[in-house]
Amino acid sequence: QLRQLNKFAQDNPAIDYVGADVIGVGSRECENKPSVGTAVGVCASVIAGDPSPYVRFITINAGRRSGIETGMPVIGGGGVLVGRIGRNVSDSTAQVQLLNDPASFINVQLVGSRASGTVAGQSDGSLRLQNVLQTEIVQEGDLIITSGLGGGLPPGLAVGQVDALISKDLETLKEASVRPGADFRR
Repeated sequence: QLRQLNKFAQDNPAIDYVGADVIGVGSRECENKPSVGTAVGVCASVIAGDPSPYVRFITINAGRRSGIETGMPVIGGGGVLVGRIGRNVSDSTAQVQLLNDPASFINVQLVGSRASGTVAGQSDGSLRLQNVLQTEIVQEGDLIITSGLGGGLPPGLAVGQVDALISKDLETLKEASVRPGADFRR
């Protein structure tokens, strides 16, 4: 197979070709969009990931020159919150702390009942809804959005859905597993 691939230029003299190295895998969302700051945001591609199963960060190909700053929200292709810009921001790259990182906590609100709480990343890579008062109504399938409380993230960004309640009625606060809107493996 390698010999056949190496003969590609000889077998196809009418096709121009250029050698290149793969430096990252982009997404179609960034095609035909500028990689500079705009009122809507900055379009960037993932260029690296952290190999550790306990720390969940990715690196994007946009940094200070594009107007990226620590704490900014990072939205995926489906308009869903993926994480936020971490501390390491260079001129051309930035680290993104994913929502499922164990050190990630965001203030959220349920769309239907308007109950507030936090979504926290777990060590196994899942998300958990926490700190919801026992008197609040939480149901499977409820949509979860950012609340804007604390000033860390703007309100109304989609986070995911309540997957299953995991707390008991005797506890003072409710907890639930969360089905994220973003596929963190992709």
